[in-house]
Amino acid sequence: MKQHNKAAVKYAHPNDRHILKQHLKDLSNISNTSYEYRIITPNGNVKYLSIIVGKLLRRDDGTVRKVIGTIQDITDRKQAE
Repeated sequence: MKQHNKAAVKYAHPNDRHILKQHLKDLSNISNTSYEYRIITPNGNVKYLSIIVGKLLRRDDGTVRKVIGTIQDITDRKQAE
């Protein structure tokens, strides 16, 4: 899961990295939350994402095994605003 975290932060817009780092720092407290942030794609486009974290699945030892939720591209909506 740490490898996915690094990729998410790598593409996060520099002004929004703090949002991701705050949520990824302690996964035990992110269930039933939502947030928005921007990414910069490899070709330089800015995209807006909405993330909704619904549930965490844990291993027997209590560590997070899987995060269940959605990621949605909301770029069109944000640009219309």
